[in-house]
Amino acid sequence: MTGAGFSYVQARIQARHGRRPDESDWSRLESCDSTHAYLEAARTGVLSAWAEGLNAEDGIHRLEASIRRSWRHYLDQVASWSPEPWRDAIEWCGSLPDVPTAAQVAAAEEPPEWLLSEEQSEAVAPGSLDAWREGWRARMPSPDADQRAGLAALEAAVDEWIGANRDPEQASVSRAARLRERLEQRVTTVFRRHALGPAALFAHLLLTALDVQRFRGGLARRQALSGRGVVGAAA
Repeated sequence: MTGAGFSYVQARIQARHGRRPDESDWSRLESCDSTHAYLEAARTGVLSAWAEGLNAEDGIHRLEASIRRSWRHYLDQVASWSPEPWRDAIEWCGSLPDVPTAAQVAAAEEPPEWLLSEEQSEAVAPGSLDAWREGWRARMPSPDADQRAGLAALEAAVDEWIGANRDPEQASVSRAARLRERLEQRVTTVFRRHALGPAALFAHLLLTALDVQRFRGGLARRQALSGRGVVGAAA
């Protein structure tokens, strides 16, 4: 597959998604004290697509289910624009948010009550990130040398980030923010160096997922303070 197919995908993504939120966007959101104000600010900025349909009066589980549906819908769109051999691997990313839930359910005697009403991905999520990654790789076509290099660089960036975050003795909010920034820098480098290949596409999806995760975190904190957050949800 030549780079033409991936150039088309990037053009469609740019038309649909626009720019990523920058620190001024995040600062505007962080200045909001309530869930209602947070969502209103998100709806008027670059995160509007992820705030669409969210109601500040809903509990955190319903809000998270809505965000996951939006994520899977976006993946469906990106897959529809992409070269056909890569669509299964893109759609498999829709099950990634369900991996922590799958691990929690596997460790429990019965599913938690909050899970029963939540819409899950059609793809059954495995109970670990390593198992999820095996499924992701299995759904890819055989990449050429340049594609392999780009995808390997992307995985290496993620592995470094996961490893650094597993050190409980050094855990802090400021360190987590620095590690996240480092990951975003490395993923952005992969995106630019392999702009006409699948690594750029998955780099975009990873950066988008990080933005959605950060948006969700701010939402969850405000819901917890309002009394609408529920202890025991999967992270």
